[in-house]
Amino acid sequence: MASQLKAKPLFLAFASVVITVTGALLGAQLKTEQQAVKNAKQMREASPSEKIEILEQTKHKILVQKRSLEEKIESLHARQAKHETERLERIERSKKGEKMP
Repeated sequence: MASQLKAKPLFLAFASVVITVTGALLGAQLKTEQQAVKNAKQMREASPSEKIEILEQTKHKILVQKRSLEEKIESLHARQAKHETERLERIERSKKGEKMP
């Protein structure tokens, strides 16, 4: 009986968390779909010059994202090279019998 009394509040708490998360996800998905419909409608109704402007703005956003990702990749490669150099130095010191830091 006592375990049932303890389990009920836990179940209710878990259920409320699941409902909240599900609602947030569904709301985000609905907003994304509405935005996509709005963007498609804008493109259909836009003049050729407006379409070009929209496409150029989209291109700019993509290029900014690309540069950001390229910087992150370069940083990752630099950190990997540094760690590899440190690893090789430790191996060399251990071969020479030096104490490792």
